[in-house]
Amino acid sequence: MIRYFFLFFCSCYLLSPALQAQKAEDYYNQGINRIQTKDYNGAIAEFDKAIQVNPKYTNAYINRGTLRYMLKDMVHAIADFSKAIELDPKNENAFLNRGMAKKSIQDYEAAIYDYSRALAIDSNFAKAYENRGIARFITNDTLGAISDFTRALSLTPQNYMLYYNLALAYKSIGDYTNALENYIWVIRFNPGYTQAWFNRGLVKFYLKDYTGAIEDYGKALELNPALIDAVFNRGMAKIAAGDKAGGCVDLNTAMRSNYPMAAQAIESNCK
Repeated sequence: MIRYFFLFFCSCYLLSPALQAQKAEDYYNQGINRIQTKDYNGAIAEFDKAIQVNPKYTNAYINRGTLRYMLKDMVHAIADFSKAIELDPKNENAFLNRGMAKKSIQDYEAAIYDYSRALAIDSNFAKAYENRGIARFITNDTLGAISDFTRALSLTPQNYMLYYNLALAYKSIGDYTNALENYIWVIRFNPGYTQAWFNRGLVKFYLKDYTGAIEDYGKALELNPALIDAVFNRGMAKIAAGDKAGGCVDLNTAMRSNYPMAAQAIESNCK
């Protein structure tokens, strides 16, 4: 009996390190292209391929983690940023992004730790100061938040949201003068920011500048006529300024919109 032996030749081959790096970069660039067309799942798939070819591709982990963060997949986003940190412990962006992901799951202390690690690498990292300030504000470290927002503002003075966050922080500790100054800057940079006009109206009311408060609430209503909070507050400001009739018109408008405190305010001020 004749035995037949067949030889099978595998067509597979190993890429050289240089070719592996190029192949991983090709997948990476395809991922970037898919991001630009908002095909985020497709981009993740390309970054998967890049990482499969080059498991030490730090930026692929960071970008995949960023996409997972955007898609609310925080567990895997944190894992990707952690892997990037393992590969490159001096990568401030990986620490920043992991901090943002941890803040999203309300792990604020861990987020503050990551922002601080980013700042230990780059002491001029404005985004890390800004985000650490937000986390500190949420955890009631208001003075720490003010310090961080102020430092971030010195690095990026055109960022109107830093003025806004500073104003919120000052307002929360009753420092209405500094809050007012920062709302002024917000409105200079972004005069269409409804909430800034509304909040500046609140601060002016607390400072007993009732005319200024009425004007700011009016501007907020120009920008958003459905903002019933502004109608109610303007009514209270008008009454405080001596315009009882005008104030009661606003309070009645608020009551018709079922504003919770309107009926009691009318009972106290308009009878």
